Amino acid sequence: MLTIPNYSLSVHTLRALCLFKLREFEGASQELAQAPNSHLTSRLKFKLSQLSGDEDAMVSYNLLIDTPENLLCMANTHFQRNNIEEAIEI
Repeated sequence: MLTIPNYSLSVHTLRALCLFKLREFEGASQELAQAPNSHLTSRLKFKLSQLSGDEDAMVSYNLLIDTPENLLCMANTHFQRNNIEEAIEI
């Protein structure tokens, strides 16, 4: 795809975020396959699996509850599932 030598692999993460925002989930998933692993890519994979309804994938993208961003992502998931009490506890 890119012929630029020494380009940063984080470009794929940024492209995936843009595609996610544009609601092009398949393209975002393809970009994430090429992106390096990070907390951000894990959260985005988690959100994509949540939107597709794939519970097994959600479990496989185990979010480490060590950053405020990950905590908010988990709280958002519980809130969207109408688990208000669990979202508040997080």
